[in-house]
Amino acid sequence: MGVVRGVPTDWTDDEVKENISVPIGCGAILKVRRFRRKVTSNGKSEFVPTETVVLTFDGQVLPKRVFLCFNSLPVDLYIFPTIQCFNCCRYGHVKSQCRSTPRCFRCGHGHSGEGCSVEENVTCCLCSGPHCATDKKCPEFARQKGIKETMAKICLSYGEALKLHPPVSKSYADVLLTPPPAGHSLSQQSGYSFIAHNMLTKDYNAPLPENGCALVNNDLNNSLANLPVKDLLIALLTSLSKSNIISLPSNAAIPNIDSQDETSQNGCESSSAAVELSQH
Repeated sequence: MGVVRGVPTDWTDDEVKENISVPIGCGAILKVRRFRRKVTSNGKSEFVPTETVVLTFDGQVLPKRVFLCFNSLPVDLYIFPTIQCFNCCRYGHVKSQCRSTPRCFRCGHGHSGEGCSVEENVTCCLCSGPHCATDKKCPEFARQKGIKETMAKICLSYGEALKLHPPVSKSYADVLLTPPPAGHSLSQQSGYSFIAHNMLTKDYNAPLPENGCALVNNDLNNSLANLPVKDLLIALLTSLSKSNIISLPSNAAIPNIDSQDETSQNGCESSSAAVELSQH
């Protein structure tokens, strides 16, 4: 679908369709629809035709221009307007065609928004944000507008374009991530206390240990961090060999802590052979 401007207003839709021509390689024109604007005069409103028409082409190739009365008229991509109902606050229809129960665009409750007295602490019924449901800054409005652009650019139906745009999440977890504005408590949005939730979920600030270990140990002299790595490994192997839970294989040697790194009285290191387990 393309938008063409500069079409005479005294021509009917059928006359435009019969006299307009398209370039070679483009599909034929299937439908012509003229835009009309609302004009109010002396308390009476009427719709007058404009020089802008919407052309529906047969195919997925939009021509750059069309020809009418020896004039070359440029063609722009037509994007469906984003229509919102002021009765249920949903998109895709107007209030006169709505069959749903009313929802207030100020507080989100089940009544019409025209007589609602809420002015400051408003809540959107579409995304739970601190704004009216009819606000253009609402994420749902941007999502619906993106769906209409996808429909026009890729030639998709509404159901197919809807799958490419994920819905706006309004879960309780997402609401908690957004701090409430000044003068607007979270309990008014979701029924929970924001302060009480922070008190329950805040991290416990444990004091940092002085020795760098995960466990606080005030006895620095007897701390394992002061022992050499070699002594720690020997002590670990010895404890595992004496444990009844973990049994070492038969070819593993049992280290002798007393015989390792011993120095004789004359200053020479004593050699110690590896001690093997008795064969079972």
